Amino acid sequence: CVEGFTGMLGEHSWYPVSARVREAMVLHHASEMAGVPLADEDWTNIIDLDAWRRGGRRNPDGRVLLGRHSRDDRDKWPEDPAVLAAAYPALPGWETHVLGGTTHAERTLGGLPEHWTGHPFDSVGVREFLHGLDAYVYFTGQGYLESFGRAPLEAVAVGLPTVLPHSFAPVFGDAALYAEPEGVSAEVEALMGDEERYARQVRTGHEVLRERFSRQTHLRRLAELGVRVPAELVESPRALLVP
Repeated sequence: CVEGFTGMLGEHSWYPVSARVREAMVLHHASEMAGVPLADEDWTNIIDLDAWRRGGRRNPDGRVLLGRHSRDDRDKWPEDPAVLAAAYPALPGWETHVLGGTTHAERTLGGLPEHWTGHPFDSVGVREFLHGLDAYVYFTGQGYLESFGRAPLEAVAVGLPTVLPHSFAPVFGDAALYAEPEGVSAEVEALMGDEERYARQVRTGHEVLRERFSRQTHLRRLAELGVRVPAELVESPRALLVP
């Protein structure tokens, strides 16, 4: 790839999509990295925060609605039944909603738990699905390393406190909460029992996303490389949509 890009573009730089990809390139592919022009900055995925965020919390009705969405792929689910059950606990009034299919989870658990509701892939709009939750919990298979994590990004953008395994911390920082599967229930209970704590996590998530994962962020990247970007677009990228 380096040879091909050099032939087409001349001198260029590679920007990893996340700190996890950078780590994999540097630590696990060091022998292949000779001559690869690796930039100092990661170019993470971006999202239109204003289009995804909801106006406020779901109206309380005595339930706690956890959720997640992903492809129904084996690697997207913990393979240990105890881990999977702990991450999406069966507690009184708690429900787990899944968008994208539950085939692999059902195989692991020996069936779909009563407190789970599954929605086939693309049967509900992601934004609509996320807007109906109280918190987002996303755990994947042991040893599976996602290059970024678009699904958690969308959840944080909506305004959902998001609980992830610690391996995501280099990517999302303070935008998410981190726990072992057995610690999920305590994290969510603390949020649901403290309105200010819940609101503070939502605010922090939006602040991090606006700083690191927004359209403005990408426009600034381009401007720093010498691409002519009108200043008003850096401040308000929605101007791009105006004829």
